[in-house]
Amino acid sequence: MATLIGETASHLTTRTQRRLLVVGFYLSLAGFVGLSTASHGSGAMVAAAGVLMLAGLVGYMLLMHLTHHSRTNPPSLLDERGVGVRDRAYHRAYRILTGMAAVALLYAWLAARTGMGWVPQTPRDWAALVAVACYLMSVLPASVIAWTEPDLLMDE
Repeated sequence: MATLIGETASHLTTRTQRRLLVVGFYLSLAGFVGLSTASHGSGAMVAAAGVLMLAGLVGYMLLMHLTHHSRTNPPSLLDERGVGVRDRAYHRAYRILTGMAAVALLYAWLAARTGMGWVPQTPRDWAALVAVACYLMSVLPASVIAWTEPDLLMDE
């Protein structure tokens, strides 16, 4: 079975390796938000948040590289399966983002009503959340493709 993961990405041939990359990417972003909002001037925590942000950038670049062929080629250069996989990935990403937005709005409403829970207060908090939201929106379709594609079979 052909895969939409490019052959130039032969260093990540198995689905398990790609799934670990996706999980690592999202964990680095979550850690970045947690550390950047909790640091407030602590040098070690700011440095750790910077390292997590760099790890997130590396993960982002790898995911974009892995799925470049399937995301950027026009439908005429992909077979029916490739077009279907790409369309399903964008559809799933849209549903996931819509669900995340609904949960975030519910959380914000509950936090405002009860006074319990964390809400962004400083420009640093808002900047971290906006950066993570932009990364999520731009990389989610690539993450879906990397997560669902079968193992890349290498010719021996």
